[in-house]
Amino acid sequence: MFYKFENFPDPEFPVYSSERLGTGELVTPHFHNAAELIKVTAGSCELYIDTNKFRLNAGDIIFIPPTAIHSLTSANPKTKISGLVFELSLVENLPHELFSKDSVAEFIFCENAKIYPDLNTAFDGAVGIYSSSSEVYRLKMLAYIYMLTAVLADFYSKKAGSRTADSKRLHSAIVYIKENYHRKILLSELSEILHVCDDHLIRLFKSELGKTPMEYIIGLRTEAAMRLLIDTDLPISQIAERCGFTNANYMSRAFRTHINMTPSEYRRNAKT
Repeated sequence: MFYKFENFPDPEFPVYSSERLGTGELVTPHFHNAAELIKVTAGSCELYIDTNKFRLNAGDIIFIPPTAIHSLTSANPKTKISGLVFELSLVENLPHELFSKDSVAEFIFCENAKIYPDLNTAFDGAVGIYSSSSEVYRLKMLAYIYMLTAVLADFYSKKAGSRTADSKRLHSAIVYIKENYHRKILLSELSEILHVCDDHLIRLFKSELGKTPMEYIIGLRTEAAMRLLIDTDLPISQIAERCGFTNANYMSRAFRTHINMTPSEYRRNAKT
């Protein structure tokens, strides 16, 4: 099983920080229920969050929401990353829906981002206090985690509040897709839900999500397959069927498109 149950040094205070450097796969594909922030402190690297790929440079801070599949590779020998993992249950009265991977609007925060100074101060403070022997370690760490989550919650709530009418209109179609991606979905089904013609539906998806309805569906199927490849030993053909692909070859083409490797290669990397 490759769902990653975080082995926190203190289970009663679920926080840990780590540092990695060099080349190759710095973070193997995995997912967990904890929230995670990673900062690239030197060099450059590539990050996958589910089927999204990002190029990262020194200074960038990444927020990885709970249950999102993520991995990180680097070809730059100077690359160095710091990570902070913590359970959101540490924060009282937290609007957890804002931190859902389905709600998070942005993952990467560069140095020119408006929230970067506060985010960076809180992240560096948390990582710095982690290895200290301070008698008030828990209190200080909680202060930094509250600051991190407050900055992100404010940012994500404003993003949610600024959603366009078209974005809100698409919600019902997206919910339908998420509930039915494992079977064949016709474009006409989605058009009927929104009471629009097929062409208008495609324009809505392209405008709001940057992809067609079918591209969005294939992305969800690929993500579901990634989870099963990580978390089970099911045959690839069975995984393809469960996730709505017509056959294993079709799933393999989707994997090459989204993450530039075959399902077998992805499973092998995840279990390394």
